[in-house]
Amino acid sequence: MSDAPTPDSPACRAPRRLRRPLLIASALAAAFLVTIDAASFAATGSGLVLGRVNTASAPTTISNDGAGPALRLTTSSSTSAPFATNATGKVVNLHADKLDGMDAAALVAAARTAVDAAKLQGRTAAEIAALAPVPRFTFVRTSIRQTSNPGWLPGALSSDGAAPGTYRLTGTLMVPCSPSSASGYLLALAVVRSAIDVDPVILQRPVAATLCGKPIPIAETVTMDSGARLLLRVHDIDAGDLVSLPLSFDLRAVPIGAAL
Repeated sequence: MSDAPTPDSPACRAPRRLRRPLLIASALAAAFLVTIDAASFAATGSGLVLGRVNTASAPTTISNDGAGPALRLTTSSSTSAPFATNATGKVVNLHADKLDGMDAAALVAAARTAVDAAKLQGRTAAEIAALAPVPRFTFVRTSIRQTSNPGWLPGALSSDGAAPGTYRLTGTLMVPCSPSSASGYLLALAVVRSAIDVDPVILQRPVAATLCGKPIPIAETVTMDSGARLLLRVHDIDAGDLVSLPLSFDLRAVPIGAAL
């Protein structure tokens, strides 16, 4: 007769009573481990957990000591964005080579010309300003004798008037050298409307004899009325009269405030 316990014997019933508490304890232990694991991937210093939300209180740096990129992101579809962000700040050193699927070379080819912020239609700002119609008048003579102008005072009279306004007059005057001008010259510039309507002289200054044959700079402000003209007079101080030799001058008047 065998001494092995039967299924209904107390020896077999005791382990059966312990199975359920053991199963419950194992389940609680697994749940505790899961809880610990869930906390671990949300803590700073832990490893990244794929498919989970990873949170840290400091930046995460990935370095590659070998060749190739430090991080490669792929998606199941080539049209899906490789990453997303809620930030709008500038990423330093991020190089975007394409715009709407075209790189820089393709954009220039499409536009046919490279964009240069310093130029407009191939011209610089100075070149465009030079082409712009700015009201101005010139008083240019390469060789002119001071004469008694009909109806006007003697001197060199500008051939064109100007629109009313205040002008900046700049340019140069050259007086020929003469043996009689040892003491120099007296330069005068006036705005005239007729022989009897002359504004006070706007410029009157002596010029040394040593400056003869050299460009003498002129920079004055003049106010012109409709039809007004400029009268330039150069006296020989020793001779006491107008210089008899031809003068050479180039004066240009531009309205103050106009684009140059």
